[in-house]
Amino acid sequence: EISHNANDMMTAGRIDQFPGDITKQGELLHRGSVFCKVPCMDRRSLFSKSKPTARLEPAHIFLFQQAVIVCYYRVRITEIGNRDEYRYWHKFLINKMQVRDIARGGNEMEFELHDTIDNVKKESTTSNQNLTITTNTMEEKRDWVTQINKEIRGLESLKGDLCNPRKTSVIKNLNHK
Repeated sequence: EISHNANDMMTAGRIDQFPGDITKQGELLHRGSVFCKVPCMDRRSLFSKSKPTARLEPAHIFLFQQAVIVCYYRVRITEIGNRDEYRYWHKFLINKMQVRDIARGGNEMEFELHDTIDNVKKESTTSNQNLTITTNTMEEKRDWVTQINKEIRGLESLKGDLCNPRKTSVIKNLNHK
């Protein structure tokens, strides 16, 4: 378990163009390969009234205690074997994000990550404030949505405890009697 976590952190440390120190994002809780929907303009749609299309871009998500880091992902073939490459795409702060478990107009294996307004300008290299994530299975989607929501709720709970210390201290005092 420890060596697996160390390997995962070493992988996260290889994220190209990440602004800042990856080790300051808290513990790495989960990571995995997914696809992100990216709008693209088809030549025909430039002059027609059809809706813009979207393509699936290979991506990799790193879930930390404080952030969800989304990276462009590709496998580069080298003389010594295949090498995974991760290039920074977007950072969602856990305390300034929402998860929508059903993507708009999407399929059952998609979910959305949304920045709340505060995070949009500061942390992003893209103008997108939300990303549609596509997984390979329903189980993967459930895992991602559950784990991200668990971190969001945990942080909200901690925030509530810090904002209302008397409430928690009263409960603790009652439990100790």
